Amino acid sequence: MAYICQDCTYKANKRFPEGRCPACGSFNIRSDRSKEDVKQEKDKKTPLEIFIMVLVWGVLIWGVWDRYFSG
Repeated sequence: MAYICQDCTYKANKRFPEGRCPACGSFNIRSDRSKEDVKQEKDKKTPLEIFIMVLVWGVLIWGVWDRYFSG
């Protein structure tokens, strides 16, 4: 992944040291990756994670029902 200084257009393959451009000292730096690439890399939930989430929500709802609505 390339990093580009927005002020002097200096490019490097590694992250700039201390977060500033080594050529001009500017902190106005961005990575070459687009936002779409970042969205595509977002991990999707596995079936096990979805099952555990539904189970935990079910236990929570059952606990609230048992505590406040059952006689």
